[in-house]
Amino acid sequence: MKLALSVLVAAAAASVAVAGGLPKFPLYKQCDPRWGGNQMGTRGPGERSTICGEGCAMTSVSMALAGLGVDLADRAVRPDSLNSWLEDNHGYVCIAGDCNNLVLSAPNRVPSSRLQFVSEHDKPELDDMRAAVEKGDTIFVAHVHDSGHFVLVTGVDSDSRDRFEVNDPFYNSTWYPYANISDVIEYRITAGDAPARAAFPLTPASLRGAAPTPSLPSWTKEQDGGEFVVPYVMPLFKQCDSRWGSDKIDTDTICQVGCLMSSTTMALAGHHINVDGKSPNPGILNSWLRDNHGYIGNDLVESAVANVDPSRVSWPADAMHTKNDVPLHKIQEMLRAGRPVIANVMQGHHFVLVVGWNATNPDALAINDPGFNRETYSYTRDVVGWRLFDMKFA
Repeated sequence: MKLALSVLVAAAAASVAVAGGLPKFPLYKQCDPRWGGNQMGTRGPGERSTICGEGCAMTSVSMALAGLGVDLADRAVRPDSLNSWLEDNHGYVCIAGDCNNLVLSAPNRVPSSRLQFVSEHDKPELDDMRAAVEKGDTIFVAHVHDSGHFVLVTGVDSDSRDRFEVNDPFYNSTWYPYANISDVIEYRITAGDAPARAAFPLTPASLRGAAPTPSLPSWTKEQDGGEFVVPYVMPLFKQCDSRWGSDKIDTDTICQVGCLMSSTTMALAGHHINVDGKSPNPGILNSWLRDNHGYIGNDLVESAVANVDPSRVSWPADAMHTKNDVPLHKIQEMLRAGRPVIANVMQGHHFVLVVGWNATNPDALAINDPGFNRETYSYTRDVVGWRLFDMKFA
């Protein structure tokens, strides 16, 4: 699912007051000439666009942060400053050839952020959504225009109970009817520097009466007709990236034999664990491993990775599996808990980082593949072993 709409019209920025308990949010337009032409997204196997082209979700989040008094680059957050921060801090992810997708939990990590990502889900019941907006402790970025565009919900319409006031980053719309909202990205507003409390989504209208268990932060993607559940987004690194692909491990290069190390790097980066004070990539981790007894020949010594940050990384007793002997439901439990899951595939010749599973066909695992342009492997047909680090989010 793309998190933006491709459009090419410029508009001016303004400010609007809101009803209810929410603060006053600035109105930013994604095609504003000050930033509309800025490239967004991340390097990877897919296309990158501009803020004007696909920046509606990111621009909506920038309005929310600015309205909550968050600064970047010594001024209120704007689309250009947030985009730059996201590019530098793993805030975008490649999905199905599109590298402009916002990592929905990334706004949590913006310095002094007051947003706590809850989840992306079907729209709540109308009364529940109105009550949350009027209470002023919940931010909704709403999916409108047949799920092709995102807007920031800023208040409830006092004249019509089924309409919500919005800041639209592209169109000149100031409100949308509830019927036009398909789903929402939900954030909880935290109190300044106070620790963020546990946040769970409002019950989606489509699940009303089903008594669902509150979900952990997650996003989904559509592929081959099925919905993939990915509890925690991890960055995608390619072992043959020109920045490090030719670096030697021992006698061979990262491009040749660095799939396990690159998969481990993705897990470290996704948990925001630095290597020698630096945000990790395969080149940085490889250099550290070479200097810290992290290889035997060209083979990774998994237990050595724990020395990167012993307070957050461990190689526990159940970490090494040379065959597929971990039940699928256990793999799902680990992913929900944020534990890295690395799968050994291709008859034992390749490693990939598992990030989720297909909700309809759980045998199909969603993966970050450091070597090939694949997004899924079969649990039963492809996996022949596991490497199961334990990591804590920094």
